Amino acid sequence: MIEARNLSIGYRLGRRGRKVLYTELSFGLRRGELTCLLGPNGAGKSTLLRTISGSQRPLGGSILLEGRELSVCTEQEISRKIGLVLTDKTMTGGLTVFDLDIFKCTARDFKRENREGYINEDGSIIWDEERVENRYRALFKNKMCYSCRIAPICTEICSQKAVEEGNKLKCVYNEDRKNELIMTRFLSFINEKYYYNT
Repeated sequence: MIEARNLSIGYRLGRRGRKVLYTELSFGLRRGELTCLLGPNGAGKSTLLRTISGSQRPLGGSILLEGRELSVCTEQEISRKIGLVLTDKTMTGGLTVFDLDIFKCTARDFKRENREGYINEDGSIIWDEERVENRYRALFKNKMCYSCRIAPICTEICSQKAVEEGNKLKCVYNEDRKNELIMTRFLSFINEKYYYNT
């Protein structure tokens, strides 16, 4: 159903070029098969999913949807065949667009110097690489967060707060609450497995 041929994924950085995450990816995803995509935070899983769903343009190569180039399919055609719901926290979530400038949902103001990126003439998003990298470092290279046992399921730390507070950032969960979160997520997983297998 979906096929990638020599796919390159990453980000366009306007006049500064592009940031390539992976190149020469070739694979096929078929109806009725279960495919698992694993990797640490920031590895590019969401970027790959956004790219193969048509939400983000590839840097190279091609994506075929039922034998047709994805780039020639209409949004309506794509939406009938591909659904994408990202459940993890992503750097693109909660954005506000103001005069084609893109801001994080927690922007303190809408001044151009505080934008995360902008939408160019062809409709693609050009990210401010330095700001995106700073936000990424604040969240995922923060020792308190990346060494925490609930990091993959934590939804409490706002990236804006992490950027502003840096090393002063404190965890909002005590150990009892962390144990409760892990148990709740585990039971939810077991219930879901039981529900779908009965």
